[in-house]
Amino acid sequence: MDDVKSSLRQAARTALRQLPPDARVQAGAAIASTLRRLPAWQKAQTVLVFQPLPDEPDLTALWADGFEPAKIWAFPKIEADTLALYRVTDLADFAPGSFGILEPKPEPARRLPPSAIDLALIPGLAFDPSGGRLGRGRGFYDRLLADPAWRATTLGIAFRQTEFSAVPRAPHDIPLHGILWSDGIVTFPPADDPPSPPPSGSLSF
Repeated sequence: MDDVKSSLRQAARTALRQLPPDARVQAGAAIASTLRRLPAWQKAQTVLVFQPLPDEPDLTALWADGFEPAKIWAFPKIEADTLALYRVTDLADFAPGSFGILEPKPEPARRLPPSAIDLALIPGLAFDPSGGRLGRGRGFYDRLLADPAWRATTLGIAFRQTEFSAVPRAPHDIPLHGILWSDGIVTFPPADDPPSPPPSGSLSF
């Protein structure tokens, strides 16, 4: 399985390198436009979003005009081998962090437990139609989604160029509830291969 994952990561990186420079911005605009129309986004009180790596869709259009005050905005910060979640209300709440991207400043009063998240936007390198996701090999999001307190609805954020027919899935890998692609289309796992449903009271799309 490790060899297959390595090959898929390489294929995804190759596809991403071929994207035009402005593709991330265009993808971010399409994703933001679709996302704002989804009932899951509209109903979510606390959302987990992310500052993009250079080869990920750029979601900054979501907060270009400021962080919508009706929501609690959570961003991840790498701490040891985990993702710590912190509330952000202003761009001044960020500082340069891991992998050269902005991360929230680790102020204890702003830290949020995994159980606080209603809707989580999840990046990755490769995805498949059944909700499978392949990350970068460090397992940060895998551990977050496996947290016993985790209850959020999960939505992968992806370029179409990173869609594969099947992503290897180990027994501990948790599929996503949906994927929002860079063309603004949302796909869901087929009825015969659904992920575990969100806990009672979670959001639907």
